[in-house]
Amino acid sequence: MITFRDKNHKFGGSIQGVRGTLDLLEEEIKELPDQYRVKLQKIQDVLLRGITRVEVQAEELKAISYRFIKPNLDLEDIIRQMKEENANKKILVVEDDEIMIEVMPAFLKKRGFQVTLVSNIEAAKTVIQNEKPFVIILDLALGESLGGIEILRWIREKNITSRCIVQTKMDNKDILKEVEELRPDKLLLKPYSLSTLEAQINALMINTEA
Repeated sequence: MITFRDKNHKFGGSIQGVRGTLDLLEEEIKELPDQYRVKLQKIQDVLLRGITRVEVQAEELKAISYRFIKPNLDLEDIIRQMKEENANKKILVVEDDEIMIEVMPAFLKKRGFQVTLVSNIEAAKTVIQNEKPFVIILDLALGESLGGIEILRWIREKNITSRCIVQTKMDNKDILKEVEELRPDKLLLKPYSLSTLEAQINALMINTEA
């Protein structure tokens, strides 16, 4: 069930339920005479666009709900508060995938975080030592090597207190077991949504503040 509001609208109900109903109506509409079918198809299109808009806003809220949802707050106020509280949090992104390099830092900066991006092992170690990021988002595979494991092992050997989120698309059980033995705070298997990443960061912030 999704229920939230912004300054102009109040939304409620099961999005999956509405989509399911529209899917069932699709077959019924095809059997109607032309004059009714065209009108109902237009209504269906409007509803689908509305549902998509609600889903986008719901995804936004889901990502920040761990820390910021409060009664009677507008979405704009929630996002403003989120940015203020994130402003002093440093995040290091260790990634060499071109798409993730373009998308992830921009997404996190939009949320108010201070973001540094590096793409190799030595640069990552330098930033970790000098900037002491709150969260390190670490891709397991860097170039042709498992550089992420080397960095994570180095972090544990140095007793560095930064929280570590490891991301990978690998499904090799031995490699994943090796990663788990190094105790990352979170392990995300690609592909995942950026809102899922943000939710994991928020969860780490809650645990730190508790």
